[in-house]
Amino acid sequence: PGAMFRFMWQCRNASGESEWSEPSEVFQTQPSMPEQANPPYIADEEDRTDNSLKLTWDPPFDNGGEIEHYTLQWTNNFRLTNFTTIDNIKEPTFELTGLQPNQWYYFKVCAYNAVGVGKYSNLDVAKAPDMDRGAICTRAREPGPPSNVKVKAIERVPGAVHLSWEKPTDDGGSIVTRYKVILSTTPDFEVCSEIVQKASRECKITDIRPDTVYYFDVAAANSVGYGLPSGIAASCRTNAIPPQRFVAPQKPRRPQLQLLPHDGWRSSELQVQWSCPEMFDPHRGFIYDAEKQTHMILYYVVQIR
Repeated sequence: PGAMFRFMWQCRNASGESEWSEPSEVFQTQPSMPEQANPPYIADEEDRTDNSLKLTWDPPFDNGGEIEHYTLQWTNNFRLTNFTTIDNIKEPTFELTGLQPNQWYYFKVCAYNAVGVGKYSNLDVAKAPDMDRGAICTRAREPGPPSNVKVKAIERVPGAVHLSWEKPTDDGGSIVTRYKVILSTTPDFEVCSEIVQKASRECKITDIRPDTVYYFDVAAANSVGYGLPSGIAASCRTNAIPPQRFVAPQKPRRPQLQLLPHDGWRSSELQVQWSCPEMFDPHRGFIYDAEKQTHMILYYVVQIR
């Protein structure tokens, strides 16, 4: 349809063929609506971002009527319902913005000429992810910042804190797999340390300086990389090392005396015994009450009057 033709004639019989006639006048068939359109695709990876897709499609055969415009329909529903329609696209390319990261989108397009509209392009959802034509996925991006970062010093433990936070509201289209805890002694984090851990949203940090104010922030990571930290740092002062205490041993009980004969009646031996104020366990050693005594007894002094 819509094609132009010229005709030439030739006669043949048993003896041979005549020369070709002069060409006829130009004859043109009536144009018809365009052929079925081809599905959209991504011409270059730079046309795919985490929130936009620049689509391209190959113009179908116009069947003798110049293509005037295209209509594009798209949805993120794999059941191919709830399409959004964009009309009057002049060129075989269009950029969609404001999309979600790591999300599949499904497209079909048709072409218009002066005669009418052609068929929409085909879309096989089962094959489309492999073909990347008609069904196109946006890129994933880094996750958003975690929120509600909280920290408190661990009771009776010098230089140790417990930190917790909530996951990002935006995972960037890819599951959060790890977190990075950033700690510093200054609120601007100009000099800082980092601790990486798995997807658990709490951790204990030990062996940092006692009796020191620390500032903490957290960043999340997915398959793309780390996002920004929360920007709202939590802070606390670590517990100080308690002062060393020295408590002398308790007053011993009255000793027990026993006179023992020695070398007949001419001389005797005096045996002095007392009880140890500490309990002794063969596996644990000496056991005592730290509130009454802080150091083990090393020796005894016996006074004779």
